[in-house]
Amino acid sequence: MGVSEIKDESALQSLLSSASKTLFGTETGKGEEMGVSEIKDESALQSLFSSASNQLVVLHFSAAWAPQCKQMNEVMEELSKDSQYNNVQFAKLEAEDVPEISEKYEITAVPTFIFIKNKSQVDRIDGAKAADLTKKVKLLCSGQGGVPPPAEDKKPVQDLNTRLKNLINSAPVMLFMKGDPEQPRCGFSRQITQLLKERGIKFSSFDILQDEEVRQGLKTYSNWPTYPQLYANGELIGGVDIVKELIESGELEAQLPKQTSLEDRLKGLINKSDVMLFMKGDPDTPRCGFSKQTTSILADTGVKYDTFDILSDEEVRQGLKKYSNWPTYPQLYVKGELIGGLDIIKELKESGELESVLKGQWCVISEAEQKKCQDLKKVAASMYANRVPSYEVIPLIECVLGKDVYNCMEKIQDNDADIMALDTGQAYFGGRYYNMMPFLAEKYSPGGAGTGTGDGMNYYAVIVAKRGSQFNVFQLQDKRACFPGVGTAAGWLYPIGEFVKKNGQTNIMQVTECNAIVKTATNFFKSMCLPGALTSFYNPFGKLVAITLKSADGSIRESDKVHSVKEAMDGLVSRESVSGFTCSKTKAEVDVVRHLTLEELPPVLILHLKFFVYDKDGGSQKLLKNFEYGIDLEITKVVYHHGKKATGGHYTTAVFHPAINNWIIIDDSLVKHVSVGTVLKNIPGRVPYLLYYRRIDMH
Repeated sequence: MGVSEIKDESALQSLLSSASKTLFGTETGKGEEMGVSEIKDESALQSLFSSASNQLVVLHFSAAWAPQCKQMNEVMEELSKDSQYNNVQFAKLEAEDVPEISEKYEITAVPTFIFIKNKSQVDRIDGAKAADLTKKVKLLCSGQGGVPPPAEDKKPVQDLNTRLKNLINSAPVMLFMKGDPEQPRCGFSRQITQLLKERGIKFSSFDILQDEEVRQGLKTYSNWPTYPQLYANGELIGGVDIVKELIESGELEAQLPKQTSLEDRLKGLINKSDVMLFMKGDPDTPRCGFSKQTTSILADTGVKYDTFDILSDEEVRQGLKKYSNWPTYPQLYVKGELIGGLDIIKELKESGELESVLKGQWCVISEAEQKKCQDLKKVAASMYANRVPSYEVIPLIECVLGKDVYNCMEKIQDNDADIMALDTGQAYFGGRYYNMMPFLAEKYSPGGAGTGTGDGMNYYAVIVAKRGSQFNVFQLQDKRACFPGVGTAAGWLYPIGEFVKKNGQTNIMQVTECNAIVKTATNFFKSMCLPGALTSFYNPFGKLVAITLKSADGSIRESDKVHSVKEAMDGLVSRESVSGFTCSKTKAEVDVVRHLTLEELPPVLILHLKFFVYDKDGGSQKLLKNFEYGIDLEITKVVYHHGKKATGGHYTTAVFHPAINNWIIIDDSLVKHVSVGTVLKNIPGRVPYLLYYRRIDMH
């Protein structure tokens, strides 16, 4: 007869009628060939079982993409044509198209053959084994040798308990019922689903009629003999009576986890791991060819990743397609960003870019750091390849070169890098302004570097002087000094900290400006080299070297001299000599000094910066210059003016959002996250027009 293709109910009934006539020898006689049926859903399978009665049914779980399945289909077709197997019903199923049936019979690979008698599994064959298939059909058809033990014998209790635990925790609110929410198959299940729906409670469900093992096992596992059973966060709530009581007492919502939107749930799943794969099945038992190929490629990279089985949650399966605008599976995400499906992954692999996309990015700022990073990369790869002890401790990494420390911090904040090495002082800055977190520290103990035998931690900083110098550490004022870098621990914080100590020791350096230690040091030493000192991060109140710009007529405008908030405030409150002032009593001209003071600090300080000046012709011009306004003070908002002219342009606003501990830019209808570096950066044509500060002692 060959292979039959069933496309509708009438065709199925016609096939079943033909099978019945063949089985019972009516009209067409016993000798007619049965052929191979195609099963597309659970109802078709149950109809096949009913028509077969106590006869043998052979189910072939196959996949169109697997050539070995095609070969085994041909073997099964030949068996169906053999008259001695007229009392055997052969059927094939696309394993990926019938996931519930595939899961029921624990199909983990194709081809797989399941042998059924009286609707119960009696044997199975995994793999393309033509000879075994022929022998098994002949043996089971004749009844010789008895029926082999069912392949789905009761699993060990531990395995079943693990499965039950995973099912219970597969969703925040989980309902075990008869049928499904759309088609409940008992009154109690119908009642409880209606109660949950009426209150807008989102829940997932499991049909216990489809799995007898779960149905019986869960009764023992939770010590609850009836269904339905409602669980919240893995804990049993109870059946329909308990749910009704909780509703009447107003306690149901308190027992359930806070409801989250599908979008929030998808965001949480996507960001569950740095590398996240949404697939059919899991890496050990992929349930489609594309998922199997993807997990194989990822396994070759050695990168750790988590997975989510989209066959276990239809809401996630359909929702993620729309959320990411990607209609197929598998879907691979890295740090919450969609990479793509199998085709994209293959392209990245062929171009040699896949590992750099998946692995952690180590940001370095010098050739020496880059060499260390490359050496670590080689060691990690070798340890992983040879599975040496603790090989998972060192992550597989790629090395990324940054311009400087702050550029690397920005890369990490923007997800262009993951790791960097920081000095102690820089680590504090990274934690405060870039949400970075230390996970590994280098410790020097009294027992020796790296020995870990000491009780405390010592940090060594050495001050050296030119050979032949005749001065000591107490004679450093007005000398020329050089430091490795501002903000570094051993190269700046610790030696300067020693200089300004006042705990009974000699005070070497007098602090002249509490919030500008760089300027204090500048005043102390005759001259100083200090890498990084002129950045707004460590010199927020003004550059150490004054920069002036001349106007068109050659004169120096006061506004041109100001390049920082500190300089602007100094000019506002500084003592100013006023000439030509006449005393009201003596009527004589006297010299006076004008001095502005603030009697009380306001809760919010708004600084309006004058970037617009009048020219000699009476027109207005915009001052295009760099201006620094560090975030060491509690700045909360910046309003920018964009454009080169004073008579036009565009305004945008940067706001610090305390709820997300980050900055956002508001540009008309566009709102997006930005780094603190972007907020402070001098961008051509953009100037800070309004600065908003708040008092740190008031909330």
